[in-house]
Amino acid sequence: MGRIKRSRSEDKLLKAAFERSLEATIVTDRQHKLVECNQAACQLLGSSRDALQGQPIGELIPALSKKHLLDRVKDPALTEV
Repeated sequence: MGRIKRSRSEDKLLKAAFERSLEATIVTDRQHKLVECNQAACQLLGSSRDALQGQPIGELIPALSKKHLLDRVKDPALTEV
């Protein structure tokens, strides 16, 4: 997959929007392990970013939400950046 070229100022803007979002946002790798999250996600999950990194997302999300999450993960259009 090709990478999108962005300027440093665009990178900073995207990082700030990610960090300041009130919505919990989690980024996972192909093995569904958490690689990045924002402060809202840390608060929702009750843990620090360092403690969450590398954790399988299935262990962090309550069982009732897993089916919805897995349905979204199975759709490649929703997982590709």
